[in-house]
Amino acid sequence: MISGITVFLIIFFLFNIYNGFMGNPLTAKFANSKIKAYVNKTYPNLDLTISETKYTFKDSAYYSKVQSKKSQDTQFTVSCRKGRVTDDYEYEVANKFTTYRRLSETFNKDVEDILSKEFPYHTTIVIGDYGKEELNFNKLKLDMPYDLTNPPLPASLTVYCSSDVFTYEVLSKRLLELDAIMKRHNIPITTYSLTLEAYETEEKPASHRLYLIDFPADKINSTDLVHVLKKHQSDWEQDPAHQK
Repeated sequence: MISGITVFLIIFFLFNIYNGFMGNPLTAKFANSKIKAYVNKTYPNLDLTISETKYTFKDSAYYSKVQSKKSQDTQFTVSCRKGRVTDDYEYEVANKFTTYRRLSETFNKDVEDILSKEFPYHTTIVIGDYGKEELNFNKLKLDMPYDLTNPPLPASLTVYCSSDVFTYEVLSKRLLELDAIMKRHNIPITTYSLTLEAYETEEKPASHRLYLIDFPADKINSTDLVHVLKKHQSDWEQDPAHQK
């Protein structure tokens, strides 16, 4: 009898652990029904598809991905937690964040592809992005077409490349090469961030670095570029907003 109770308690304990990580099938069906009813009532005119309901351990909630059949940027998440249903439509869709994400990810991929073929140095990080400082999503429109040469927001480029020499002379040379590649493809970059770092191996992690952060592209044609780079970086580092 004691053994039976012990086995039952162990099974009950394991079942609760499983539910905590994977969710309860019955609760999942209930959540799925609640989510569908919520979507149909809240967004009756959007012609949406609702994915299978899944469980997230982090939030202890069930959720479904919702996607419009007509709009690629109309996609958001609907969650059900303890019977309460919420969604992130306002942030993701109404705020145009899905549009920004689609455009910036495509831009990043295109820039990475170009530099992998034309920038003759080993790089560890390449990030092409839109609106690095202040994102003004009001300029975006849902499902607006992507245009590599006509970004809807200020475009920035961040590159980490390996080097044996860490001087502003080398950094200026690399920056001019990057800018020439971007101009060759008619890609208007507003700000550049470029880092020279030591070649990294398993025995020797990259430790030596020289940084240039948020450098305005319109200053690249300066007569004494090395001096301008040094001053910009010094001013950037002394800015209280950038100090830890």
